[in-house]
Amino acid sequence: MKVCIDGIGLNMLQGTSLCSYTYEFLKNLTKIYPELKYNLIWDNDKEEKKYLENKLIYLNLNRLTNDYNILENYIEENDINIFHSINNGFSIPYNKKCKYVSTIYDLLPIFNMSYTDKPYYEKFMNSMPIAIENSDKIIAVSKFIKDQIIEYFHVDNKKIQVIYPGCSNYFRSIDSNITKEFIKKNYNIYGEFLLYVGSIHPRKNLHVLLKVFKSIKYYNATKNMKLVIIGNYKGKAYEYYLKLKSLARFLKIQDDVIFTGSIDYQDTLYFYNSSECLINLSLYEGFPLSVIEAMACGTPVICSNNKIFNEIIGDYAILVDVDDEVYIKENILECLINHNYKEKLCKKGIKKSLEYKWENNVFKMHGVYQSLMDPHIK
Repeated sequence: MKVCIDGIGLNMLQGTSLCSYTYEFLKNLTKIYPELKYNLIWDNDKEEKKYLENKLIYLNLNRLTNDYNILENYIEENDINIFHSINNGFSIPYNKKCKYVSTIYDLLPIFNMSYTDKPYYEKFMNSMPIAIENSDKIIAVSKFIKDQIIEYFHVDNKKIQVIYPGCSNYFRSIDSNITKEFIKKNYNIYGEFLLYVGSIHPRKNLHVLLKVFKSIKYYNATKNMKLVIIGNYKGKAYEYYLKLKSLARFLKIQDDVIFTGSIDYQDTLYFYNSSECLINLSLYEGFPLSVIEAMACGTPVICSNNKIFNEIIGDYAILVDVDDEVYIKENILECLINHNYKEKLCKKGIKKSLEYKWENNVFKMHGVYQSLMDPHIK
């Protein structure tokens, strides 16, 4: 079986969740099933062989215009059995040349057009119908996303399979003294802090988090607390980042709110273990991987009370109404001050994180590949 996989997440999108997903998926897939022949589509020679020892295929794809004739020719000329577009199905070719698999993370532009800019919206609306139509199998990263695909595109339920992403074994609880020293040395951040990890986007409600953080600073026990926000704030995120910086100055907390920008994937382990709690007030997620990683590190988590967080973590974390800033504040303070309560949350989180393993993801994905080659395999 010859499998060709789009490597844009590794090659062009370092610091994003797609990058970490692609890295962990390929690392575990090639380790568990080394007998398969893998080709990895690579856009240029950056980061060559930094991550994986796969056969890198350099194709000058015109991703902006969704012109994948070069990819179609490569598939046909090299007898590829399966092409897997990990990046939301955006690279599924228009013409059928082999079996196609798409992994879909979100339908954000359809869910709320205002959450995206015009170029991305147009790319999504041009690419997604092709991916949905031409894919022999669609992988949804959550039941929430599967339901949305069915609702918006009227897809047969049997064509979609939910396969949750995994949480790397790298994320685990380690001595906070070691992690805090690492952060102090490498990032010049010290003392107690709350943590956010993810994209810098209005749907993430970081403006709400800043206002809640301001209210927490009134208490003596938390007056020296900091808020660390990890996420890329360049490019499309820059406008919202500037608004957040302005809001922090208005609230007079600018010295206590730290934007790190993108950091090395492996360094997040140290931040998770050093933080007092991870907070994610997002209105929309496909799969909140950073939340699961934090739980695996024994870090208490506070999230929005919506469908996706209920599906993925349920009552193993604190779920809050994002419109109720007082309630959010009270729950953060409870987590910070009540040590017994915090310890119970930590233990529950570690237990829940064990449900999400990359071995499970890869086993199910391999089953999808096999079923496409042999319809009798279920």
